[in-house]
Amino acid sequence: MITPYINDKLATGKEKEVALSDFYKILLYLDKSEIKKLFGEIALKVIKNGCYYGYFIDNSDKFLIQELPVNYCRSRFIVEGRPAIEFNMKYFDNTFKDIAQRIKILNIFPEEFKKGYVLYKQGKLPPQFAGDSEG
Repeated sequence: MITPYINDKLATGKEKEVALSDFYKILLYLDKSEIKKLFGEIALKVIKNGCYYGYFIDNSDKFLIQELPVNYCRSRFIVEGRPAIEFNMKYFDNTFKDIAQRIKILNIFPEEFKKGYVLYKQGKLPPQFAGDSEG
């Protein structure tokens, strides 16, 4: 819920105009993001799978949430008050056998996933325990 607050006693006409303009921009941003549809789809997936993992992507005019495969995600930690998602980079190797297709899919994912995949392939991801090769 977004509620603008303008102190009429302190704000000038120009300040009120700027505040309402910013309020309009926020509402437009949320409308373009199609929140009701998005969260309805997420709710159905939670009912079906018991959970939902997604990656928030902020574009200049709207936001998107890229769905992550449930079988390759887990959440065990809290970072800055939010659940941190761990993603298994083996997803790309196990799901996309063709290298050209794997590269196309990696390019669809955010930059952090590409960096993580390169580290995974180089064997530089920190292991969970001695001998761990999970990715």
